[in-house]
Amino acid sequence: MLVANGLTLSPSLALDDSWIPPVPGKIVRPFSQPITIYAAGHRGVDFAADAGTPVRAANSGVVSFSGDVAGAQHAVIAHGNGIRTSYSFLATNNVVTGQSIRRGQVVGTTGGTGGDHTGSVFHFGVRIGDRYVDPMLLFAPPDLTEMVRLVPLAERTGADTPDPAAEQREFTRLSISEPDNCAGMVGDLAGMVGMGGVVETACDVLDVVVDAGLRALRATGAAGEELANEIVPVIRAVLQEMRERGVGLAQAAQSVMGDLAAAAVNVMTVIVEAGVSIYEKMTTCPQPQPKARGAGSGNLVLAVAGLSSSRSRDSSGEVGPSFSFAATALGYSLSDVSYFSYRPDGDTYSPRQTYEDLPTKARLLGEQIKALGVANPGRAIDLVGHSQGGVVIDLFLTQIYRGHADEFPVLANVVTFASPHEGTPLATVGDAIDHSPAGPSVKASLSFSPQPSPVGKLSVAQLSQGSPLITELWRNGLPRGIRFLSIVGSEDPVVPSSSGDVPDSPKVIVQAGAPFVPDDHSAILHDDDAISAAQVHLAGGSPAMNCGPLSDVSGEIYSQVLNAGAQKINQLGTLRATVLASP
Repeated sequence: MLVANGLTLSPSLALDDSWIPPVPGKIVRPFSQPITIYAAGHRGVDFAADAGTPVRAANSGVVSFSGDVAGAQHAVIAHGNGIRTSYSFLATNNVVTGQSIRRGQVVGTTGGTGGDHTGSVFHFGVRIGDRYVDPMLLFAPPDLTEMVRLVPLAERTGADTPDPAAEQREFTRLSISEPDNCAGMVGDLAGMVGMGGVVETACDVLDVVVDAGLRALRATGAAGEELANEIVPVIRAVLQEMRERGVGLAQAAQSVMGDLAAAAVNVMTVIVEAGVSIYEKMTTCPQPQPKARGAGSGNLVLAVAGLSSSRSRDSSGEVGPSFSFAATALGYSLSDVSYFSYRPDGDTYSPRQTYEDLPTKARLLGEQIKALGVANPGRAIDLVGHSQGGVVIDLFLTQIYRGHADEFPVLANVVTFASPHEGTPLATVGDAIDHSPAGPSVKASLSFSPQPSPVGKLSVAQLSQGSPLITELWRNGLPRGIRFLSIVGSEDPVVPSSSGDVPDSPKVIVQAGAPFVPDDHSAILHDDDAISAAQVHLAGGSPAMNCGPLSDVSGEIYSQVLNAGAQKINQLGTLRATVLASP
């Protein structure tokens, strides 16, 4: 018999030697162990149960929580020694907090819904302290006595004290349907292709990363907890879609994997490479191998660099490029390449000039295009932009060039790399920091950087999603006669792929740099797929558009997360200011 330490049970309510299942149905979804208390997983078991089935207490105890959370009824019974059982998604709830309850007494009835729990299942959970354990351990030897001994007394003692607010947060998390951990999501996929060990290792890393992010977010307090709850359903939807598509791919590849089974090391290598390849194909638009030198357009090119770029003179007095792009591979002679200057009275400029008003820079671009045309009469001009430089080009085309094409040299092609044509959520966060009451302290924490922080600068505010500049940018579309290609990275932390759309123009998504390493923003300028797509476009063709089914998903998730974060920054800053101002 278990002895209750932190919770006083009357002799008539002492724990029985055996525990009983709360409902008689079979298990339709088993327990999936979270790697920490904040990690993904299935924190309990789901029993098949017709709506209206009585739910009975697994053992005697005291109700430590009972109530509605996110539209569903939940109850928790504390059994002493840190053991709690939870009864979730009830249609009716017959108990109240503080009530003593006997083993087998009816807690409520099944039929409630929430998260991914339908009215045909009942969710049952068990915690020792704050640690979830497999509930089925209650009903088979050894009992929980040995497991309880492994959990520190301090953890168990706290669990016996009712904390309705903490329980409500826990059930809110359950109601928004957290994803299973990585191993649970891809377990059957791993089994199909014999890659269990590789998948387990990869999943361990992924789960730790996801867990660390959610844990850090929740540790910031109630607002962070709320933001985490908003993020998790999006993660779950993406994992589920990848899992469903991945299973089909695995079935098709099963025979190939079987042929390689004899060479274990080779199999593992092939699987890892195949996994990366599958991921890239699902999230990008693969292109043919680029040529060493493309056919090119035969035009001049004016290249426009992005935020925090600069252009200076070398020791010999020559003005260097403002950024590095594959001009020769794109078919341009170096003598045909010119670089835009953010400074109106000279070829050189500093990062500070890139933080200034973008429409003013667009007018400056128009002046430099005219000057290039005067110096090279009869030559058409292409424009190439990186990051913010692409938006400067956008503003020139939509606000300066439109209706005045006859005042400029012929503009033939535009290619942009990693440009936020619809704004960038990172700028949205920066703008939120700048306008938050907590902004000064946040910006002060960035002062360790040797470069001036762009946070709070005008151009960053103008690049934020929803800014007046971005809202009005494409109101009248792209001027006629401009061949525009937008190339973006699938893992770009600065400009998500979903922010790179230009009206009525192709967009190519590439996986630049190392797989799963967020270095796309700079690596994209020399990526083979990016160069190949640009080569085809500049030669008058159309890049391959066989984009994967999840090509913009990661960008959408990233945008949603950062936009939600921007809102929370404003809320937290306002709250902080209110607290500081209170007497």
